[in-house]
Amino acid sequence: MRRALLVAAAITALSCTPRNPPSTPTPANPPAAPPPAPPASPAPAPPSAAPQGLRLGPSALRYMAHQSLHAEQELQGQTQVIVRGTRLFVTAIVVGPADSLGYRLTFTVDSIALDSGTTVPPTVDISAARGLVYDGRLTPSGVSKLTLVSDSTRAAPFVQLLGLLQTLYPHLPTAGLILGAEWTDTTTTDDRVVLDVKRRSINHSRAATWEDRAGIRALRLDVTSTYNVSGSGSQLNQPVEVTGSGTGTAHYFIAADGRYLGGEGTDSSTITVRFPYQSAVIPATRILRSTTILLP
Repeated sequence: MRRALLVAAAITALSCTPRNPPSTPTPANPPAAPPPAPPASPAPAPPSAAPQGLRLGPSALRYMAHQSLHAEQELQGQTQVIVRGTRLFVTAIVVGPADSLGYRLTFTVDSIALDSGTTVPPTVDISAARGLVYDGRLTPSGVSKLTLVSDSTRAAPFVQLLGLLQTLYPHLPTAGLILGAEWTDTTTTDDRVVLDVKRRSINHSRAATWEDRAGIRALRLDVTSTYNVSGSGSQLNQPVEVTGSGTGTAHYFIAADGRYLGGEGTDSSTITVRFPYQSAVIPATRILRSTTILLP
C-alpha cells in the first residue's frame, strides 16, 4: 500500500499540465449547444498588408492537440519510466463581436486517442469524452476562461483536459502583436487536480517572422520560459510536498486575420516529491512535448 501511495502521488505530479487554470467549469443544465459557425473568414492578407497589432478573432476551426510525456522517477533504489501519449481532436468556435469579457468560445470534444503503448485505468472510458462541450470566453489577446461544461459527471475523469483547452491559445500583447515585438512577463498559475501545485513562470516572447503554416501565411511567436513549481496535498490522508523547476520553449502561429493555426512546444522539468511522515523522497525528471495542428 505504501509503495502504491508513493507511485500514485509521484505520477500525479509528473502528469500535471503546464499552466493549468485554478478554476473548474460549472455544469450547464441542460447542456448548452455550440453556437452556429461564423461566416467563413476572408483569405489572409499578405504580410505587408497585415494590420498593426495582430489579435485573435472569430473562427470555426478543428484542431488535433498531441501531448507526449516521458518521465523517470527513482523509488526505493529503482528507476521507473513513464511514457504516455494522447491526441485530442476538438472543434473550437470563436464568435464575435467581442464584448468587455471577450469573444464567446466553445470547445466540442470530437474524440481522444491514445498513442501506442499508452493505457488508462480500466475505470476510465475515453469514448465518454466524445461530445463534451466546454463554454466560456476568449479575449483578443488569447486569455481564455471556460466556465461551463455540458456534463460534469462525464467530464470528471478528464479534468486535465480543461487545463489543455484553457491554454490552447497563445497570449498576445493587449495592444496586439507586431512583427519584431519582444516582451517579458511573469505568470503564476495553479494545478489543483489532486495536489495543489503552483507554477511561477518568467516568459520571454518575440514575434519572430512571417512564414507558411499549412499553406497559410502566419506570424510566428516564439516563447521561452523558466519556472519553479511548489505545492502540497495529501494521498490517502498522508501529506505530500512537491518542489521543482523547469524550462520551456514554444512556437505559435497566428494568421493575419486572427485565426490561430497551431504550434508546438517542449517542457522539461526536475521534480521532487516528498512524504514527510514517511521520510520518503522521490526525485523525477519529465519531458512533455506538445503539438497543436490545424485540421482541414
